[in-house]
Amino acid sequence: EGVYAHYLCDCGKEWGIEDMYFCFQCTKPLCVYCVTEEIDSFYCRNCMENMPTTEAMAFKNRCSRCFQCPVCFTTLQILLNNSSGQKQYHFGCQHCYWDSLTLGLSGTSLNELLMSNQTHFTKDNPLQQAVQKLQETYKVNLRNRKKVMYRHVAREIWTLEDLQKSLSNKETIEPSLHEPKQSETLDSLLSENFEYFDRTDIDQRLTNLSTQPQEVNQATAQPLPLLTKRSKRCKHCRKYVVKPETLPNYSNPFKMENLLVYFFPKILVREIGEDFVALVFVNPTSSVSYMKILNTGLAEGEVHLNAYDPIMDLVTAEGSSENEAVVQSREKNKVVINLPRESNELFFDMVWKFSRGTEIKEVNTRVHIHLT
Repeated sequence: EGVYAHYLCDCGKEWGIEDMYFCFQCTKPLCVYCVTEEIDSFYCRNCMENMPTTEAMAFKNRCSRCFQCPVCFTTLQILLNNSSGQKQYHFGCQHCYWDSLTLGLSGTSLNELLMSNQTHFTKDNPLQQAVQKLQETYKVNLRNRKKVMYRHVAREIWTLEDLQKSLSNKETIEPSLHEPKQSETLDSLLSENFEYFDRTDIDQRLTNLSTQPQEVNQATAQPLPLLTKRSKRCKHCRKYVVKPETLPNYSNPFKMENLLVYFFPKILVREIGEDFVALVFVNPTSSVSYMKILNTGLAEGEVHLNAYDPIMDLVTAEGSSENEAVVQSREKNKVVINLPRESNELFFDMVWKFSRGTEIKEVNTRVHIHLT
């Protein structure tokens, strides 16, 4: 609960102005459900290497050169140990001081270190082998089921050889390779000297999903998961509303970023009276814009909002408005207007006109003010 303003999307949902986009082709605000996301590229947050989709899928959406600590998930550093007279490269965490030497993961060169860690990471696991065998069995059964369904649709005649072949293809699922352990009693658990910090938590086990170790000293370094750069399109006209740069270390991260907060006035509540509410309308554009408030009981006329450049500290003003009488005060690019209210909620329609280059854009939307 609180005092805030929501803007109505065409789909009927209400959102804050920071969570909405603006389509110049349709000239209307869009919510997250009215845009579609597309993954443009993958990149690593540590080395900032950019990867295409095919390469990212080959590495299972993980970086091949950067690793994270299995204990605190900090990015690991490659350290050099020269104490034994021979160069030994290993992973080390500068935060929790985890070391890969406890697992025997080291190498005389960087490539050897990466290969030893990759071998340890992809080593055979009995549980993984059992799951793969189940998957293969179900895939074979699914193919046979599709053949049977095709025969029913095509109304082909079954023969005795087909029936024998179908029965021979049915494989029984073998029991688990691991026998379940007997549950320990409460007295035996309390009598043991249980070291809490030596046990892994749920996040550490899910990070090492192939082995799911019970103890911290069994956890291995995992490759860093890749992040994505995503573009957003309008569902109606298929035009871009957000388009990021391909390079992750580019100075300007977006080629296009049409957020509603950059083009539509932000509404703030300054004062709440018994029968009125004072609203502040802020012009975010770099040109003088015009606003018309409808269905409030006030005179319906355009009110201009000045433009303000915070870098130059320059205000661009333009003449008087058609409905200047409803304006209580002005300050740079802000306008204060008192609207009558009868309850803790206020609804009104709003028409906003602003210029973008040589074009004049007009946006119509409905605003919902929550006063509780």
